[in-house]
Amino acid sequence: MGADNLAVARPWLKRVAERLEQAHDFDDAMDVLLDAAHEMGFQGVDYSYVLATRIDGAWVAPPVASRAFPSGWERQWHRYSADDPYYHACLEGRPWVDWSEVQARRDLTRRQRKAIAYLKDVGLSTGITVPIRLNGGRLAFVTGVQPSSSAPDIAADRLLAMAHYFHGFVQQQHLLREWQPTVPLTPRELECLALAARGHTALASAARLHRSAETVRLHLKHAIAKLGAHNVTHAVAKATRLELI
Repeated sequence: MGADNLAVARPWLKRVAERLEQAHDFDDAMDVLLDAAHEMGFQGVDYSYVLATRIDGAWVAPPVASRAFPSGWERQWHRYSADDPYYHACLEGRPWVDWSEVQARRDLTRRQRKAIAYLKDVGLSTGITVPIRLNGGRLAFVTGVQPSSSAPDIAADRLLAMAHYFHGFVQQQHLLREWQPTVPLTPRELECLALAARGHTALASAARLHRSAETVRLHLKHAIAKLGAHNVTHAVAKATRLELI
């Protein structure tokens, strides 16, 4: 069912759609998403979109736009985001991911448990994440976080419809082009990207930085993952567009 038909089938979603039509940019659309989430009983919401979930087998850390999340929650999140088990569960085929169910799993890795612990420490312990799986390995998702231990099915069902409608809207209106999320690259990652932008190979950059070529390649690999890029050239282009280098 298309986004317009989805709104017609659900009167409450039609009201949200009317508010989205008044949005002038991505930030306005996120504010509408937050208002809708509040009406469903969620205290905060986020949205993410990645062109690829994995590069060379490694998880790509998704950029996140959030509203009404605890202040400073993202400060160290880049250390854990690629290991976010809620994000990983988005690829398992379920319509939504209940955080409490993921937390109870026995197959979580040590790094996934650290990601959960970080989120709990900053006040993000319960939520529902709705994946929007797209062609070509792309993925978008919307999360509603809440104070209670679990969301009633009606809230999860509404968030499911809202997430798909929201992504369809911001994509159709080309609002994603305006979204430039903050990418927490380290100074060394930025330095390696800047040298790559000037045409330096990993070996040449290593000589300038007095590091090994393998260390430079590792910094570049991390930068590629954080930027959601496909390779060094793509990462340089994205970093330049975001005015990071």
